[in-house]
Amino acid sequence: MAYDAPDGRIFRTEAALPRAFLVGRGRCVDDREARRLIAARAVDFRHEVLLADCVEPAPAAEPPGSGASVRITGHGPHAVQVRAVTDRPAYLVLTDTWYPGWTARVDGREARLWRANHAFRAVSVVPGEHLVEFRYEPAWLTIGLATSGVSLAVVALMLTRGRP
Repeated sequence: MAYDAPDGRIFRTEAALPRAFLVGRGRCVDDREARRLIAARAVDFRHEVLLADCVEPAPAAEPPGSGASVRITGHGPHAVQVRAVTDRPAYLVLTDTWYPGWTARVDGREARLWRANHAFRAVSVVPGEHLVEFRYEPAWLTIGLATSGVSLAVVALMLTRGRP
């Protein structure tokens, strides 16, 4: 127990995963299989990630070495930046909720964003040091901004032309 007082109790569990971490293995599964494996506690999430919407199984790899590290360098409601260092190919798992509209960039280049462990996000990284950026950029936002811009331009045109 981390805190015990009349106003409340706070428990600490060593089994909890960090918000962002690296794993060496990825396994392609459909939603039903992911739910089954999770409910059966048949996955060691510290070493393997379940990936949705795969066409073929992800290559197996050794877990990242002892020099591997992950550090969240920035976060907000629409973006998370993570610095990751690994000596082997790995998956960076971010335990924030996956939702359509999230994108990923590794070192400034667009990267495949996987739905991981049924509800989270993951991106693959090659050996080295990387800046991984997760951004929320839904298509509806782009369409809405474009529509608003066109509407504003029409109103401005009408105001500048005046009435005949």
